[in-house]
Amino acid sequence: MKPIGSDTIRGNIDIILLSLLLEDDKYGYQLAREIEIKSKEQYVIKEATLYSALKRLEEQGHISSYMEDAEGRMRKYYTISRRGQSYFVEKCSEWKRSITIINYFLEDEKDE
Repeated sequence: MKPIGSDTIRGNIDIILLSLLLEDDKYGYQLAREIEIKSKEQYVIKEATLYSALKRLEEQGHISSYMEDAEGRMRKYYTISRRGQSYFVEKCSEWKRSITIINYFLEDEKDE
């Protein structure tokens, strides 16, 4: 199966990242790898996309970051804020409404 295009996913990067950070704090490469695994390798996030999304989410107050020594290397970890948790719930609701609307159009295609 061909991987999904980044344009299809782009508007939902926030949901993906925040859902992973709800589980526990993670560093960039860890987030990228988990996206690949959880999507069953159907979506591989580009490094530039990942880090620009993390920067934007941090600037908006949805996540914060801290440095920690992991196996002798300093890594930047990201953690979700309360504001980010509320934003996640809001974005999930928006996504569910979007699916409903798109399905209206897909149902029309099936009837033809």
